[in-house]
Amino acid sequence: RLNPDTFDVELSVYIDDAYFGEGCTFYTDADGKGRLIEITWKMQTGFIYDSNTLEQLKEFGYTTTPGNGNQGWGITYDASKQEFIVS
Repeated sequence: RLNPDTFDVELSVYIDDAYFGEGCTFYTDADGKGRLIEITWKMQTGFIYDSNTLEQLKEFGYTTTPGNGNQGWGITYDASKQEFIVS
């Protein structure tokens, strides 16, 4: 988490060196709680965090385009459609 006034890092998450964190976005879950979802490049692993504490809540596998190596590059959330968009 960055301080919006100073841009100082106030809170961060370490991920194992086996992963390369590539994309991350904020969304609100079905219970109205803020969440961050992060995807990693090549390992096809994602993580969901509590947006306030950055506590890891879930780890999951995913696929993108198998013909292109299943690489996760970026992720965003379309709240109007309640869907994630991954490139």
